Amino acid sequence: MNFIQISLGILIGSFLISSILSLLLALKKYETKLNLSYFLFSFLLILNTTFSILHYCSADLQKWILLEKIQNSCVELLGITFVLFIGYFTGNTKKYILIINAIIIALFLFINWLSPYGIAYSFISSIKYNIETQEYLATNWIASWWNILIYGYFVFLSLYVIDSTRVLYKKGEKNGAILLIISTIVGAISIISDIMLMQCNIKIPFLENIGFIMFVVVVTSKNFDSVIKSNKIKDELIETEKKYESLIESSPDSILVHAEGNILFANKNCLQMMGFDNFEETKNVKFLDLILQEYHEFLKERKKLMVKTNSSLPPAEIKMVKYNNEISEIEIISYPVNYGGVNAIHTLMRDITGRKRAETELKILTKAVEQSSAAIMITDPNWKIEYVNPKFEEMTGYKIDEIIGKTTKLLKGGKLSAAIHEEFSQTLFAGKEWRGQLLNKKKNGELYWERNSISPIKNSKGETTNFVSIKEDITDEMRIKEELIKSKDEAEQANKLKSTLLSNVSHEFRTPLNGILGFAQILKEIVFDKTYFDMADKISKSGLRLLNTLNSVLLLTELENKTYIVTKKETNISDLCRRIKSKYDDVVKNKNLEFNVNLSEENIEIKTDETVLVRILSSIVENAIKYTKNGNISIILENGFDETGSERIFIKVSDTGIGIKNENIDIIFEEFKQISEGYSREYEGLGLGLTIAKKLATLINSEILVSSQLGKGSTFTVVLPLERDSAYKQVHGILWKALFDNSKGNNIKEELDELPEVLLVEDNVINVEVVEHYLKGLCRLSSALDGEAAIKMISEKSFKLLLLDINLGNGFDGIEVLKEIKKREEYKDVPAIALTGYASDRNKKEFLENGFSGFLAKPFNKNELISIVNSVFETV
Repeated sequence: MNFIQISLGILIGSFLISSILSLLLALKKYETKLNLSYFLFSFLLILNTTFSILHYCSADLQKWILLEKIQNSCVELLGITFVLFIGYFTGNTKKYILIINAIIIALFLFINWLSPYGIAYSFISSIKYNIETQEYLATNWIASWWNILIYGYFVFLSLYVIDSTRVLYKKGEKNGAILLIISTIVGAISIISDIMLMQCNIKIPFLENIGFIMFVVVVTSKNFDSVIKSNKIKDELIETEKKYESLIESSPDSILVHAEGNILFANKNCLQMMGFDNFEETKNVKFLDLILQEYHEFLKERKKLMVKTNSSLPPAEIKMVKYNNEISEIEIISYPVNYGGVNAIHTLMRDITGRKRAETELKILTKAVEQSSAAIMITDPNWKIEYVNPKFEEMTGYKIDEIIGKTTKLLKGGKLSAAIHEEFSQTLFAGKEWRGQLLNKKKNGELYWERNSISPIKNSKGETTNFVSIKEDITDEMRIKEELIKSKDEAEQANKLKSTLLSNVSHEFRTPLNGILGFAQILKEIVFDKTYFDMADKISKSGLRLLNTLNSVLLLTELENKTYIVTKKETNISDLCRRIKSKYDDVVKNKNLEFNVNLSEENIEIKTDETVLVRILSSIVENAIKYTKNGNISIILENGFDETGSERIFIKVSDTGIGIKNENIDIIFEEFKQISEGYSREYEGLGLGLTIAKKLATLINSEILVSSQLGKGSTFTVVLPLERDSAYKQVHGILWKALFDNSKGNNIKEELDELPEVLLVEDNVINVEVVEHYLKGLCRLSSALDGEAAIKMISEKSFKLLLLDINLGNGFDGIEVLKEIKKREEYKDVPAIALTGYASDRNKKEFLENGFSGFLAKPFNKNELISIVNSVFETV
């Protein structure tokens, strides 16, 4: 029994291990049906073996009979599992075989349980028990015809196995077929042997089960091959899946799979196109939710046609609303697919928003080129014409079919200059745009000017493939330009003549006026007869009026020509207001008017052009005096803030004069305008005072405000920005301050032991006499009537000051004389003052740039001459 026990253990263990392994493999989806059928086959063999043991060891007859029937049932059910196993092993699963097999087994089970001792002993009359051997022995043995049927069943199974082996062999699985034949033969032999020995009353325990041990080898071999092959296929599938997943994810197209509106799959590009960050966001979104409503019916009809034809349809263009509400145009190609057992639609989508925009822009651009008012020409790198627009035809007279294929030499109307040709070539070869003007020729031979812009077009390699030329006919423009240049030259010539004329007028007026006013002032100093004194005074006033008119006209000309030069310096405004009052005190007294100055502070200093400000205030005060008959005139100085919060200085000139209507306020600032005009006008003057004042105010960043009531008076307010020097110093002269200070009586002998030598260069004898009287007792004055005499005199005497007229008639002018004098080492630092009738700021700038230390315009009075001399020496 030891051999039997060992064999039994091996048998049961083998089937148990292989059955569990098959079950695990079935659960892992490896040959599921085969392994499940083998699991049942093994399970029934184990049951059969177990009940065989119990049956063999049973001492009770009734229990022995029950176990016999159960064991027989296990063997009969093995028939079903065996057929299933063979069918799944070979792939020979014919339904009629399975049905016949099931009917036979059902019949065997029925007979087994109806027979008194089971199907194996269905015709035994009795069974007796052998106490010594503990075996149940059949008596009156008669062979059961059921056993004959069982043999027939085995024949049926054998034929099925042979047919199945043939199927397996045809599949190319030779080793599997050989193993199956061997296993079946061994199993059949063991069963037949067991039955035949039973009929000979010889029983070998478990013989019918031992033959089936070969099926362990068969199934193990099959599963081993299946697992190896499956893993290999699985690895290949995984690798393939990765490749396809990589291809799909990196595809430039958006790939979408959807069914019944639900999104089943979307690659990365598709998610991005739809406006999602990840696939989870699409769970509750329908495909049609992302499509504009107007395309829904179109897509539904398209789907029906696709399902009907079971094929893809031509591409279609629709509009998509992304999840972020951005609208884009897309092109779709769809076709039906089976996706994991679901009938779905595979859709390829491309975002064509940029392409559609480009197409639209191209249409617009094409239209713009066709309808352009400029001629457009495209050539190849060799200047062979490939395209021209309609405007080109109109400009040149050449039709498109006449010019295409020709070179641009056909259009040349003249040779390019060497400089332009070099610039043209260098610019284009450098890949840059060239712009210029060319003289070309039309079809009819007519020459015309064109403004041309030529740009190179390059390919991805940086190679120039074409040139684009944009042309505009500027023949009329060039003609107008030539006329304008001619007109400009004429205007500049006229302006130059005007400037020369004004300079000459200034000189010719100022030089005699200097004599008239000078001698009038001298007469007033030496004449004591009231009649003659009044005459001299009237001469002086008339000359001053003429001078004022001349100065106004010349100043207005300078302002209009923008040649007036502004020089800002620190200025004491409080002192300036007092000086203005002092200047007009006598005139105001003569009209029996009051003249007041109200200062908010005693010393208010700002950075401005003092001369300009004096002219502005003088014009306003003169106007106030002119139009005020009774009452008073006031100068009010205040500092404060304007509406923007900026600090300002306000100088107000108020009067109790005739006033101005509101509608006439703007008129008073116009050139040559007065409130009363015509032959019957009441007030003298050209009407330039306020015009000049307003223009001057603009130069120093100030403004003039006016408020007035007719019949009650007016207030003119000059608003000045508060500008100061960071470090302001007042320089005081020493020598000439003492010499020419009027408060000391101009007594030079009290200050110095000897008088300084001064040279006056002046071609007008009258003016020489005037200067001699002005400086009498203040210096030793020598005079020269021309430049040559002056140059000769400086070598004979050492002069401390030079006074030079500019226009000296023939020969040297004043500037040339000074340059000759300055060549001498001893005269390099000697100050020189220009006394001239050329009185514009441009003239003044020219004189100072050419070495003069000061400038005094004719006509001048005694105090002005002494003052300018004093100021020159203060700065030396």
